[in-house]
Amino acid sequence: MRSKSVKIQVSSNSYDLSISDLMSALCCVFLLFLSVTIYRYNVQKSEYEAKNKLAAQYKDKQDDLLKAIEREFDRDKAQWNAEIAAVDGAIRIRFTNEAMMFEGGKTVLKPEFETVLSEFFGRLIKVVGSKEFCDDILEIRIEGHTMKVQMEDVSAFQDYKRGMEISMGRTQNVLLFCLQNIEMPYSIIGNQDAEQWIRERIVAMGYSNSIPGETPEKSRRVEFKIRTRAESVIDEIQKLDGIKVKGSKD
Repeated sequence: MRSKSVKIQVSSNSYDLSISDLMSALCCVFLLFLSVTIYRYNVQKSEYEAKNKLAAQYKDKQDDLLKAIEREFDRDKAQWNAEIAAVDGAIRIRFTNEAMMFEGGKTVLKPEFETVLSEFFGRLIKVVGSKEFCDDILEIRIEGHTMKVQMEDVSAFQDYKRGMEISMGRTQNVLLFCLQNIEMPYSIIGNQDAEQWIRERIVAMGYSNSIPGETPEKSRRVEFKIRTRAESVIDEIQKLDGIKVKGSKD
């Protein structure tokens, strides 16, 4: 009987030891997973903070560019009927006085608008082509817009088609006038010939009546939009969960 009692006691101790070892092993596995999770979280947090900082820097550069453009044209914009603003990630200079720019339904520039463009475009390039901003400029887009015409004998498509012809013709004439008639402030922009730098970035686009203005009068307009690297960088950063770019809307 004593021999059996000893054997039972040994078996019980062995069973207790195996449970203890199993619990210890599970704790080690849990701690390992916890450590890996914390490490990954810290790495992702560091990446997010670095990217958010980069996006904020680009946003600050875009704000600086807007302020520089506003300073350059502050005394002229009222006389030109021009508006300067940051819209949809781009900087917009809008001209809305159609009577000063074109004859109704025509695409040829009026002498008054040629005078404005002669004063405006070279100074715009002076700002965007400066050492401070030239590396961040992606596009100088000239946009043409028309107003919807409500007439019984004109369908919506016919009105859109006519508006497209007018808006495209107008922006193309604006672009060609700027490139052919205005003396540029720089011979070199960045590491490129200035004219080549501009031609690689400038584009003319007609939108017909697809993007109406706040009022019918502001629907007939020509806009210069400056797109910078900030636009694409901020878009990519904001796709990440938990990212808030300084100065951006929630």
